[in-house]
Amino acid sequence: MFTTPVVPRPIARRVASRRSNVNTNPYTCNYPGCGEIINRLGDFARHQQKHGVRQHPCLVHGCNRRGPRAFYRADKLRDHQRTKHKMAI
Repeated sequence: MFTTPVVPRPIARRVASRRSNVNTNPYTCNYPGCGEIINRLGDFARHQQKHGVRQHPCLVHGCNRRGPRAFYRADKLRDHQRTKHKMAI
């Protein structure tokens, strides 16, 4: 009986990514008293909404998340309504 010789396979090597996950130019919030440093431009733009007018109040009767306690992001309002008011949104 004839067996074929075992030929070693080349070992797969990890190729270094051309893109680095490290941002060399982080964004610093210049709102008075904040100074948070954020790496991604999209996250920085979303962070800036914290310092503006809160545009997403909870309209459930008896909820106090209105006016200055409203939400600045619609997804945070939905999370609040799902968890606090058990709404199926």
